Amino acid sequence: MPKKPLTKQQKREQRKRKAVQWLTTYNDGHVVKAYRRKFNVDIRCALHELEELGYSFTDQEKQALLDGHDALLGQKQREKDRVLLELAGDIMLNENTELDFCESGEEILAVLQESGVTAPKAKKPKQGLPKDWKGHYCKVCQRQLANERFPGKGHKAHICTACASRLKAERKAANKERLQSKTE
Repeated sequence: MPKKPLTKQQKREQRKRKAVQWLTTYNDGHVVKAYRRKFNVDIRCALHELEELGYSFTDQEKQALLDGHDALLGQKQREKDRVLLELAGDIMLNENTELDFCESGEEILAVLQESGVTAPKAKKPKQGLPKDWKGHYCKVCQRQLANERFPGKGHKAHICTACASRLKAERKAANKERLQSKTE
């Protein structure tokens, strides 16, 4: 039977137990920022839990942290609005819509939100191997693998360790299939 998901209170207690151990080893300056990253919580939650664990913050420090966080959120929202306005400009150029009658940016954003238009998500950079990465190609499994996967005689024969560890008959059958598929 699967475990029941933890409630908010149970998650908080579990997080605070882990935080006590983590705080004994943590010695850098920005404890709130590090706590937020480590436990994936909001800034208000991080401040509250750190105070419960014994850290004390003045009202000015709290307000500075919260203002900085709010400023960052505002900056992100302005960037989303800018992208939406650019999108609206493209829509207005290509089609006759309700947007043509809007006079201000706020009106355009309101119309876009009513119609359900959202800003396209930013593309994440591709992860993985760079284009110029060569490695070696295994003849049997037909994969591009790192140099370390081809020890000894397999290096010259272009057979990786995984394929070399298979039985010789299996390798021959795989090669035979590969050759038949190429001729067809």
